[in-house]
Amino acid sequence: MKYIGIVGRVKNVDEQESWIGVNDTYRKILAQYPDVIPILILPYKDIWYGEICSQKEREEGASSNQKLEELLELCDGFLLPGGNRWYSYDEYIIEYALKKDKPIFGICLGFQTMALVDNKLNSNIFDFTTKVESTINHNQLETPYAHDIIIKEGSRLEEILGVSRCKVNSRHNYQVLELTNFVVSAYSEDHIIEAIEYPGKCFAIGVQWHPESMVEYDPLMKKIFDAFIQAVEQKISEKEVL
Repeated sequence: MKYIGIVGRVKNVDEQESWIGVNDTYRKILAQYPDVIPILILPYKDIWYGEICSQKEREEGASSNQKLEELLELCDGFLLPGGNRWYSYDEYIIEYALKKDKPIFGICLGFQTMALVDNKLNSNIFDFTTKVESTINHNQLETPYAHDIIIKEGSRLEEILGVSRCKVNSRHNYQVLELTNFVVSAYSEDHIIEAIEYPGKCFAIGVQWHPESMVEYDPLMKKIFDAFIQAVEQKISEKEVL
């Protein structure tokens, strides 16, 4: 069996109550793979998860990381879904996956958080995103295809998709401006970063769009999930050999 950890996302009911869960679309996609068991990863800190990650929350989260790591050890790979806010446990999961070289796939907010973690290792700034200002509307919730992306030649993403250009959906208001160790593997037509990958890792890819919502009508998007699961299988095989 392969255990995929899905990072829980917060939905606020009011100022006193919030829910932490995951859009069922992600679970349904993973359920298509017969030997995959999804695990929901929840935070261990007793805080109000209505606020975005801050330096204070990050520092206070250190004491709960030991509990979190015990759960992460059970996972063979990690899926970081889209959402509105990220927290210190998101950052810790990304750092853990990169350190252990376990497959990690970030979508929308997950992609942005991967870039933030990549940059914060060399900076005191904890948010490297900025508001999108473009002639292209990047927040089209119900549009199957919002714009094209240009995929970098020789990138892992090009290898997976087998194309140099394709159409994607788009549901975001913020963009990533810079990277430290990750490299860009795709841009939009207005030169906004749409995909990143970490050279030398078994699978560390983030995409700005939502491929999970496109799988039913675009066969290309299923290829990314297939590659993610294949990377998980490969890491398990390598571990069994050792």
